[in-house]
Amino acid sequence: MKSFKKLTGLGLLLSLAFISCQKDFIIEEEPDPIDPPVTTNASNYLDKIYEIDSIAGVKDTTRKFVYEYDSRKRVSTLTAYIYGNNNNESIFEKYVYYYNANDTLPFKKFHVDYEDVGEQNNILLRDSTTTFYEYDIQGKNLYDSSVWLKHHLNGSSVESYTTIRVNRYQYAGNAVYNNFTTVTDDLGWNYILVGRDSTLRDANGNVLSSKRYDINNGANSLRRTATYTYDNKSSPFALLSNFRTLAVTPPGQTDYNEMQEYNNRITSYEITDDVTTYDIDLTGEFQYHANGYPYRVVADDDTPGYYAIYVFTYKSL
Repeated sequence: MKSFKKLTGLGLLLSLAFISCQKDFIIEEEPDPIDPPVTTNASNYLDKIYEIDSIAGVKDTTRKFVYEYDSRKRVSTLTAYIYGNNNNESIFEKYVYYYNANDTLPFKKFHVDYEDVGEQNNILLRDSTTTFYEYDIQGKNLYDSSVWLKHHLNGSSVESYTTIRVNRYQYAGNAVYNNFTTVTDDLGWNYILVGRDSTLRDANGNVLSSKRYDINNGANSLRRTATYTYDNKSSPFALLSNFRTLAVTPPGQTDYNEMQEYNNRITSYEITDDVTTYDIDLTGEFQYHANGYPYRVVADDDTPGYYAIYVFTYKSL
């Protein structure tokens, strides 16, 4: 039995609820995203990602991710759209990347989440996250610090709280260690959560296995274990300048677009608190361009008659 968690936004701090709607798959003035032609000169810069539900043979586009680049071929913005009734398209979330002078890696990312805005029809419920990054001379992540500003309704009033999360990474051979502390100020009360991830990687830098520990009263407690396998083709994200803003260690129920992966993940198996929480096998489900980049992957679900299609389109810069 295979199961698949839907695409959940890009980056280490991204978690999107999968939106399902009933409409035909229509994208005007663009190539057919379900079966794009396999070409020998396909570019390797992502243009768009489409999510398509298929239930009982009826295909329904649910989301679209659009990449924009600056003159130096650096990702400048990433915008996620959802489709509602009558083919209405609305922004679900947006990421903006900032660079120092001619740097190839972003030092800052600003993320705006419109999920609650749409559900409650209230612009004051717009959430945001600002993340700062630091890298070593080889471009590996050393540090990231995020400030999350969250909003919620309390009766008819909108209230907010702030979460600060700091990740520090250490490298030893093919191992990566992540120590983090989260401090939350929620309408006047605070708590501190300290955890530790240990991750093993292959020669390409892909995460092969990971263990997540919670630290309570100075004692380590194993919370989650995970194992992954990959193909030998290029990930559609690895070339992009915002690649290092993706998670260094698995965040849990880790979708393929959330973590730094140089190749395409084929299997994922995660156990949290002794319960299997993520189990995916995409063996034979990827289709590739002649240059090795994937353009289509199909994933089934535990629901009979349901499967999801993810389509990648590329452009030259």
